[in-house]
Amino acid sequence: MPTGYTAKILEGCSFKEFVWSCARNFGALILMRDSGPNSKISLNQKVDSYIKEALEEALAEKQKIESLSVKEIENLRDVKYKEELIAYDARIKENTDNKEKYAAMLAIVMAWTPPSKEHQGLHKFMLDQINDSISYDIFEDNSDYLRLPVKQSVEDFLSSRLKSCLKNIEYYSKRLNEEIGASEKRTEWLNQLNDSVPLPDNFKAEY
Repeated sequence: MPTGYTAKILEGCSFKEFVWSCARNFGALILMRDSGPNSKISLNQKVDSYIKEALEEALAEKQKIESLSVKEIENLRDVKYKEELIAYDARIKENTDNKEKYAAMLAIVMAWTPPSKEHQGLHKFMLDQINDSISYDIFEDNSDYLRLPVKQSVEDFLSSRLKSCLKNIEYYSKRLNEEIGASEKRTEWLNQLNDSVPLPDNFKAEY
């Protein structure tokens, strides 16, 4: 029985087409493995635009924050605090609602008498499911998840925002350097293969 790759042989593909179809299953083109068979291949592998954009956004955010006046920073702090309070109220409500729903069903299940010994396993399973969900889904009132937000001072808010920006800049700078190196290796691998077996015109990407 032919595979997705050898089926092309039966369809009359050329050696070049077979080579480059199989190449989709290897490192340089691994992201294309699940792409359609008509997806085009570029010999010049580019860096993921998402990483570049994320780094640019982090740099722009840092520059923006550093240029704000004390009043503007205070306004941002107040907006964030209001958002945190809204999210806090939503968490409290969700936790309370979930606790009540689990408790109500648990009471019903505990009051139910299984119709036979053969149904006792089902009864225990139902109880275990609810109790396990309670232990994972329900938060205690003193948990960090349900802690009331505290309004930061302007200085602390500015410091935390800058710290977050610097963390993102460091992370995406590292990712970008890694991606540049990986894209260069992918490009080298593809061009070495292209020197050995030229990429068929019907496989070539326009860029």
